[in-house]
Amino acid sequence: MFFYLEKGKSYKPGTPDPYLAGRSYEYFIKAVALVQYLQNASLITLPVSKEMIIQSGHDFYGHTEELERLFGKKTIMCMFHSELSIIPMTNHIPLKNVPEAIKKIDGVTLSKAVLFLKKLSMFDKKIAMTGLNPHAGEHGKVGNEEEFLVQLIEQMKKSGIEVDGPISADGLFMPNNRRKYSLIIAAYHDQALIPFKALFGTSGLNITLNLPILRVSPAHGTAYEYAGKSEADIQSVYNSLVFAMQTGEKWIKQYSYL
Repeated sequence: MFFYLEKGKSYKPGTPDPYLAGRSYEYFIKAVALVQYLQNASLITLPVSKEMIIQSGHDFYGHTEELERLFGKKTIMCMFHSELSIIPMTNHIPLKNVPEAIKKIDGVTLSKAVLFLKKLSMFDKKIAMTGLNPHAGEHGKVGNEEEFLVQLIEQMKKSGIEVDGPISADGLFMPNNRRKYSLIIAAYHDQALIPFKALFGTSGLNITLNLPILRVSPAHGTAYEYAGKSEADIQSVYNSLVFAMQTGEKWIKQYSYL
């Protein structure tokens, strides 16, 4: 199966292509402009290949980062599920850069994002924060980044948010522990997304906090291997549509109160 676009070239579904990726980026930019024009509209983005978009000539490291640039606001990624949501404190950066990035986290911005979710009634149980290092640093024997995380938790408490932690990430996601919490703030991208995807598969969502409009996306990748085979699992796309219809207007109204 092939389909045709400009330049007289054929494209096979499931095959990464810089030209198609560039087109998807252009449509994304147009969608962002449109959603700001329409009243009570939400933005649903679908998975893209960052590598292919970069090859197409665009400086692109993810929808979350691009939305931050376009709206001029510090964005926060939230992997959302009604059972348990996870906020990673860093997004798409090399692992070697995470320790320094952690120390630049703005506690006020993070606190506002969490309070926003609470006001939208997104969760009713407690909140926890992971440590960065194995065993949450072993009181400085493994690393000292947890000292900053303790300060961050204290800053969040001053904003009215009670947070347990830092808690060792290898034990926090065990069933008896995670059931205590509606939201976990994780130290970095994969520390959040690995357990989230393992727990919820394709039923989870990716939402972007600190924006005046709701942006929601399926919590999975491009899945090129399923293209054109009628084997794809559409649950996360369906959940994104339902979430946008049920939450988008409330999101915009609540944001206007900030």
